[in-house]
Amino acid sequence: MLEGFFSDWPLYTLGIVLIALTSPWMSIAIMLVSLILIILAAVYRETHSWKYWKNMIITMLESVVLTIISTLGYTIPLIQRNEFFQASFKPMIQLSNFNLSNYYGGTQNLYLIYGAVALLLAVVVLWIPRSYLIYKLTAFGIMVSGILSTDLVPWKLFKHFDFSKITVYFWLIFSFLICLLISYLLTQLTENKSPLLKLIVLLLATIISCAVFYVNFPKQAGNMLNDTISSNDSMIVHYPKKSFDHQDNLKDFLVDGKLERVSYTTTSNFFEFKYYNSKSSTIDVPVIYSHGLNVQINNEDVKSTNTDRGTVKIKSQPGANIVQLRYQYSTLAKVAMGLSLLGWLLLLWVIINKGKWSIGKLINNS
Repeated sequence: MLEGFFSDWPLYTLGIVLIALTSPWMSIAIMLVSLILIILAAVYRETHSWKYWKNMIITMLESVVLTIISTLGYTIPLIQRNEFFQASFKPMIQLSNFNLSNYYGGTQNLYLIYGAVALLLAVVVLWIPRSYLIYKLTAFGIMVSGILSTDLVPWKLFKHFDFSKITVYFWLIFSFLICLLISYLLTQLTENKSPLLKLIVLLLATIISCAVFYVNFPKQAGNMLNDTISSNDSMIVHYPKKSFDHQDNLKDFLVDGKLERVSYTTTSNFFEFKYYNSKSSTIDVPVIYSHGLNVQINNEDVKSTNTDRGTVKIKSQPGANIVQLRYQYSTLAKVAMGLSLLGWLLLLWVIINKGKWSIGKLINNS
């Protein structure tokens, strides 16, 4: 789109939507970098046209709106869980940790050296007079994403949320743009050269890329899969904020405030236990309280409340109790899923219709 091919905006939107469904933070980072590059595009005379900017604004608005609609079924349930604990992150590149006495020591130093070389390549491309607009903007993108991945930006100034985690995604964009720029430089160097030389350059680039990946791949002793599973079990980012201070007893049943052993069965979306008491009791169930929770006692719906440790509290009936807990999507989440389906249908339509909403364009193409 930066070069004026505005009919391709549905493909850009499709890419953003697919990324958002995998990693919302990555999609936010891409859209922010894209917005900055669109603004920087005003520097070049190829964009000095009212028609260009009119089409750019319209297509970007269309892309943003359709992206939001198509991802509502994923984002609304996440927003409904916004009271959950957010782990603390550090910026990907910490300039304050650069060790001047040992340039090649430490991960941060290597990142900074890698970034400095990349910025140098970006400047070289900017000074090549015959560079295409897209590659000049790619060079700008390297600079922008490189800066945004560092602690030069005061990410922790936001009181209610720590945006430092997004620096990782800016660094991934930075790395991708570097690969794109190196590919461009290699094509320029081998332009009008023999096919044999091009093949040799391709093989060398592949070997070097694989070697860099192998050298930087973490070497771990033992079973890597088991280590990963073990580390995931210890993560607490999925806990509510109030549960963070009660990690030691979150797996305990509390009956009238006292610890009690209760057997239970559970699946990914079902929790059941049996409890008998001649009197009615208040049971604090070791299940995280969240939107869409449905609790039944003896096949009858009952009311549940949120405890101080972020778990489910219910009132049992006198006698035998068969308690079942299930999670289901809220009404708002179900509506959001319907809108997402509509968004996907609209996206498919504009892809087939070459970026146009009207049916006449599709008929003419047929």
